[in-house]
Amino acid sequence: MRLRKFLASTAIVVLATALLPGAANAYVFTGRYWCGNPPNAAKFNVQFLSGVATQPPPSTSPNRAAFVNAMSAWHSTEVTFVAVSSSPLRVDSVFNLTATWDGLTTYNSGSSCLGANVTSVINRKYTDGYSALTRQGVAGHELGHAIGLGHSSVNPAMMTPYTSTRNAQGANTPRADDIAGAKARY
Repeated sequence: MRLRKFLASTAIVVLATALLPGAANAYVFTGRYWCGNPPNAAKFNVQFLSGVATQPPPSTSPNRAAFVNAMSAWHSTEVTFVAVSSSPLRVDSVFNLTATWDGLTTYNSGSSCLGANVTSVINRKYTDGYSALTRQGVAGHELGHAIGLGHSSVNPAMMTPYTSTRNAQGANTPRADDIAGAKARY
């Protein structure tokens, strides 16, 4: 009889624990991550490709500035981006008339472990008409994808899928959900 009561009590506790809501994290991972980064030491080298390295002069390129400012904004999350001459993480800008996106990150790796050829681009078809802060938000959002963050359903969050939503929320730099995701990942 005692054993039966004990088992019934244990079953109730286990069931209640499983059904009660826990802490909700809305950040999402893409399933990809940069291998070899020890916890609390997420440093990413970034190579600027020709679209952002040579537009007008590099020092005044609005697209280069967008990525430089976005890289700086991510530093508050304990994620550090450093510009270097060669890296598997690359950023660029393109002018793609047929695209429906203002930013895109591509992974040229079949595994979840990133380490080769991740490219984040902003599309000048759209971003040429954006303010500097909006362009920075697009660049920062794409850098979030580059480190393995997916789209967030939390508002405000820089990883919100739509630029218009980020603008309306003023989320053109990493917000609490983005920071939590970056810290959880690295």
